[in-house]
Amino acid sequence: VTMNGESMADTIQNEDTVYFRYASDLSEIHRGGIVAVNYPDRGNIVFIKRIMGLPGDEIELRDGYVYINGEKYDEPYINDEYRKGPLNSSSPRLVPDDHYFVLGDHRNNSNDSRSIGALSADMIIGVETEKTPDYAYTGTLIGFSWFRSVTIQKCIESAESGWELPSGATLTDQKEEIHH
Repeated sequence: VTMNGESMADTIQNEDTVYFRYASDLSEIHRGGIVAVNYPDRGNIVFIKRIMGLPGDEIELRDGYVYINGEKYDEPYINDEYRKGPLNSSSPRLVPDDHYFVLGDHRNNSNDSRSIGALSADMIIGVETEKTPDYAYTGTLIGFSWFRSVTIQKCIESAESGWELPSGATLTDQKEEIHH
């Protein structure tokens, strides 16, 4: 996912690429972890946020600091300038079962659980991976769609020949594409 905005600064900068993998079970979601999420009524937009509250936690913000079940949570990755402002104090909130409380690291510039509430587990679509994958994803993403428009500048008919299947291969599908 390419970051679009400043909500995770200084940890993730605008236009940084972050790699996520599907969380096969909820035990992979942990406090402090960075996740890719969908928000209710926001379509297929993917948001990058940090998990702060787990199911059953009581979350409170006091002067820009997060308190979890009454204990101040250490967040060395937060720029102190991002702790200031009216959004950085709130009364305690209980995280419902099967829900997670997410925050952006740039607390003054983040649309997160402070305004939309805790997210249900099914809105978490991936957890950040520790390493950059050295392969391309080949699989199916369910519930997403992409739209492209192509402007054809010049159409040239060409015929290619000499292509052969490798030994032991079977042709299962064939199509024509425009490449350049």
